[in-house]
Amino acid sequence: MGAMAYKPSQTSINRSTYIPPHIEQAMAQHMQQSMPANLKKYMSQDGGAAYIPRSMESTLSNAMQKNMPAHLKQYAGAYMQQKVMQPNGIRPNVSSFQPPRPAPHPPVPDPLRRGHSMPGGEQHTVELNTLPIASKSMFESQSEAQNNLQPPPQPQGGPQVISGSQQPQPNGEPSYDFIMDPGSVRAKKFGLPGLSPKLFRLSVALFGLLLLLIIFSVVKSVLSGGSNLPQLTTVMQDQQELLHITSPAILPHDISGNNSTFSATTQLTMSSSYTQLQTYLAANHIKVNPKLLNLKISSSTDQALTTAEAAGTYNQTFNQVAQSDLNGYLNDLGTAYNVTKGLKGRALLTSDYNQAKLLLVQLNQGN
Repeated sequence: MGAMAYKPSQTSINRSTYIPPHIEQAMAQHMQQSMPANLKKYMSQDGGAAYIPRSMESTLSNAMQKNMPAHLKQYAGAYMQQKVMQPNGIRPNVSSFQPPRPAPHPPVPDPLRRGHSMPGGEQHTVELNTLPIASKSMFESQSEAQNNLQPPPQPQGGPQVISGSQQPQPNGEPSYDFIMDPGSVRAKKFGLPGLSPKLFRLSVALFGLLLLLIIFSVVKSVLSGGSNLPQLTTVMQDQQELLHITSPAILPHDISGNNSTFSATTQLTMSSSYTQLQTYLAANHIKVNPKLLNLKISSSTDQALTTAEAAGTYNQTFNQVAQSDLNGYLNDLGTAYNVTKGLKGRALLTSDYNQAKLLLVQLNQGN
């Protein structure tokens, strides 16, 4: 059987572990501040070694593990072996107690570095013309060695404050793991100051709905060409006036045969056109006040016809009034047609226009 491989003990590992100076200083300060009063007497003021009874070693180790921050706990065992207890593990004599030797030196820097930080007091000088051709990788490796050798300065006169997001690593470099940790930095959500997210979403939804209604109204207005209600109302007022002057209730008994035939035809034509326009407006959800449709019925026209009947000139006056009303009706039909974009509305107005032209021809046959 082969010889069993030697495995160093945790104690020997702790004794040879390198503790960066700034970590050592931070641990000493933390122990002086957070260590219970009954354990502080086993610690010197500068963090050095002191005589510790064997029964208190485990208690002191547990207190260090409990009170040390997370980034210092990894050095607790090494610190206990190198700075608190004797490195050789032999119980010291209280009367002849001597502090332990310092921890091993940090890694020796590159000799090519021009400076006065060489260990052992030696000084190295390199001439520029003897240096090898430098490469990017060389400068990067030297920069890393310098960063490892020169830890960041610590504040004087107080405990070391180390941010939780930049915890130091064993080589003294700060850790920036918080950049990769999505829970450490929360992205600030977009919103209005003083407005809860629920109200903000509701406001956005209402604004979007209002915008859609505006766009719909604009598109509908462009496609329909605007409202034609005023022009259609004028056409229906003309129809009511023609129905009024040709009503059998106001026609005299001595009216001419042509005017009588014209009046009967006008009654049928205007009644049908009026009803069709009402149906068209109702289909488009438009309702017109009946009082508004009677505004063109003129009392002065009625008086003129009554006076002409008494004077024996009714047929001549009737023809003039009917012809004037028909011409106005034709003009209003053309105006309404120009502002109407719907096919049904245009077809209806075209039919009324053709019928009005026939009525005008029939009226002029009696002259």
